[in-house]
Amino acid sequence: MARGDRAPLLGFCVDDVPFREVASHEGVRMADDDGSIDRALALLALFGESERWRAEDLASSLSLPVSTVYRMLGKLTLRGLVQRNHGATYSAGAAVVPLAERYRERSLMQTAISARLDRLTEDTGEFAAFMVAHGSHALCVEVSEGTRVLRCSYTKGATQPLVRGATALALLAHVSDEARRAAYDEHGLDAAAIAALEAAQEKARTDGVAISQGELDEGVWGASSVVRDVAQNVVGTVTVMAPVDRATQRGAHYVQMVRQAARELSGGAA
Repeated sequence: MARGDRAPLLGFCVDDVPFREVASHEGVRMADDDGSIDRALALLALFGESERWRAEDLASSLSLPVSTVYRMLGKLTLRGLVQRNHGATYSAGAAVVPLAERYRERSLMQTAISARLDRLTEDTGEFAAFMVAHGSHALCVEVSEGTRVLRCSYTKGATQPLVRGATALALLAHVSDEARRAAYDEHGLDAAAIAALEAAQEKARTDGVAISQGELDEGVWGASSVVRDVAQNVVGTVTVMAPVDRATQRGAHYVQMVRQAARELSGGAA
């Protein structure tokens, strides 16, 4: 293999069933005789929810035998999709990085999200971000930091629980009932917390924007509005974050700008 070439991602086996890529006039087909591909993809998706995993915890989350998970990890590690760390933990491997870059280059740039975030930052002077729901977490896909320094929990690639903050509230208000219940269960919410969160979600749906203050980071205010595709499915949120003192004075302006950015991005509009 020449220097700079990358090994193909579909050339490995899981549980002795190969990922076979078969070219045909209908497209690409992959053999998955016993669900091995689904299991491997489910395992890889878990690394988007938490940076490091023990094999035993992966097995518990996937409801698989530990021995099966170890075999999967071994073969995924050989292809660079997973790496083993000190302390018997595993994390996403280097081969995942090109996938993330292709997502940013094709999805974000083609839908003008990056450019629109920059405009939002110019309009508000504050930190702006695009987030998506990933399991029971909110994943930060792209940010525009602006000229003002803000210490917050969201950086590109970071995840936060889908039960705290404006971004999580906006996303949670539009996921399925099953996904919503899973988030409540995973993050250990009691009946009172669920009731409060449900009321806040209803207000976010009615207002078209979710607002929070200090739920993730002390002294940080946030406003978030959902972005929809051409079929009106929610694909993510546009969020602005600012110190509470500035938001007290300019919060209404920030909310207006967030709503406008989300409307322009919805349905592919730029």
